Amino acid sequence: MSSYGSAYRRAVARQLFMRGKRGYEAAVGGEFERFGALEREEVDSAGLPENGFLIDVGCGAGRLAAALKGRPRLSYLGLDVSPSLIRKARETCARPDWRFELVNRSAIPVPDGAADIISMFSLITHLPTVETRAYIVDAARALKKGGAVVVSFLDPELPEHRRMLRAPFIEAIVVNLFWAPNVASTKDDIRGYAREAGLEVEKIESPSNVGQSLAVLRKR
Repeated sequence: MSSYGSAYRRAVARQLFMRGKRGYEAAVGGEFERFGALEREEVDSAGLPENGFLIDVGCGAGRLAAALKGRPRLSYLGLDVSPSLIRKARETCARPDWRFELVNRSAIPVPDGAADIISMFSLITHLPTVETRAYIVDAARALKKGGAVVVSFLDPELPEHRRMLRAPFIEAIVVNLFWAPNVASTKDDIRGYAREAGLEVEKIESPSNVGQSLAVLRKR
């Protein structure tokens, strides 16, 4: 298997080993149903149509997908680097018409102009800058005109996020053993990613309801 996403796959494997089935929830940050509902509110607010196409990059165990599975006309593609999480997402959603696929690079496997909304919840918080930039540029390609990327990020200006980024020594050792490393993005970073991709920054909320900071980047 490619080394792409290897740190995150190891973190998922450790959570499943330590916690069993509860590890699926822990691997995506906990409070599965509550945060799934909050993420659903954000993609709806960004303009997801009832019969639209959502691409969920970093879909994990299907937290957002589970919150949306009752919409019969919605098309969905979930992408992740973890085979275990992809299997769990398929099982959780039980939607044979929805696609869940493994990825091994920062690219979205759809034609140009296919998606209404592309979500990236808790994704760029674990990616190096070059991979984040590649994903947002490719998301701009994959979006329809008027579509949007909804992306969460860790803002180093917020004390609660700085603690996640610069934990005390012993805590940092534990975090690195059981979680993928956290990566910060400033608001200026987000604006720069949008500018490079030709997207318009519609809003930035720091903090937001989803537990991280949030940006909506629109394709005009």
